[in-house]
Amino acid sequence: NALRRPGRLALSLGLLAAGGAMAMTAIQVERGWAANVAKVYATRRYDVEVVLNEPAPRAVGERLSRLPGLRGAELWGYAPAAFSRPGELDVSHVYPDRGHGSLFAMGIPPETGLVHFPLRAGRWLRPEDRGTDALVLNHAAARASGRQVGDPVTVSIGGRPTSWHVVGIVEEIGAAGVVYAADASFDAATGATAGGRLLRVTTGATTPAAQASAIQAIEGALGEAGASVQSVMPLAELRTAMGDHVLVLVRMLEAMAGILGLVGLLGLVSTLSVSVVERTRELAVMKTLGATPARLARLLLAEALAIAGLAYVAGVILSVPLTLLVDRIVGSLGFLAPLPLVLSPAAAGAWLALGAVGTVIATVIPARRAAALSIREGMGRT
Repeated sequence: NALRRPGRLALSLGLLAAGGAMAMTAIQVERGWAANVAKVYATRRYDVEVVLNEPAPRAVGERLSRLPGLRGAELWGYAPAAFSRPGELDVSHVYPDRGHGSLFAMGIPPETGLVHFPLRAGRWLRPEDRGTDALVLNHAAARASGRQVGDPVTVSIGGRPTSWHVVGIVEEIGAAGVVYAADASFDAATGATAGGRLLRVTTGATTPAAQASAIQAIEGALGEAGASVQSVMPLAELRTAMGDHVLVLVRMLEAMAGILGLVGLLGLVSTLSVSVVERTRELAVMKTLGATPARLARLLLAEALAIAGLAYVAGVILSVPLTLLVDRIVGSLGFLAPLPLVLSPAAAGAWLALGAVGTVIATVIPARRAAALSIREGMGRT
């Protein structure tokens, strides 16, 4: 019976399939975003980042490592930077927060164990890179500069143009553009003595209260060493801030899915109701042959479930390319890289259950109308 009106069937299928695809896409995009945010912890072995107003001796980091309750600390070179191009003005940041759209240069010990970023190309820094022009770009910096492994690049660090050679590109989720050089190379390029402005600390705290206490101890030790603090960023705050960014988009997709699903169910109610009116004589003949009201209701329910089942299959298939598209757009905006495709069987199962319940509810009105139809009334209609 559903195939008697192909146009009507296509409309019901389209609305229900679009609603299902949108709902599954919302959940899968959220999980893809969460998978990227999880890389914040997976690629970092520190949990507190402290930026100092002025460079401090690297001995400060060693001193902090000996504080009770702290597992380790490293002091890195740190300075605003920009890619230099002939005839152009160097810009170190373009947003008031000095984070988004910015570029920073860091001088780190090549053997550091505090970060472990996945390689996209080339290699990471090595101890023998100290004193050389080896430079590693994170993926945001590589995209901004257009440089590849093996390319020369000129970076203005603290206003001083310096020449480097790109030896590697890494994926660094949750950071602005960053270029990494060996600590000795950074010091030579900036004319600084051994020291740094960026302190990364592993506290080992397992509760917010313990971490707050560790941060107070860090700030106290820095004050005693004569180092003033510009900012303190627990890694948990970075992860929370990144996770909250996608909630607005997910809620919007879920709202659109709800609207499309509701309209689809209303269309299904309308389709079945019109079908009952069109088949009045047929239903009356079936009653004369012994069909009970319950049998007619089951017949309509089977028809509705068949339509909903086809819409479900179409929605599952449609959700894959739709998720890929949204992952690419959202990932490029949020991380400058597509989100990983995460398919959720739970989302598909939840939409199947919701669709089945909604279909049963949508069938109640047409089924009651068919069951209440009398044989005399049905046979008297043309």
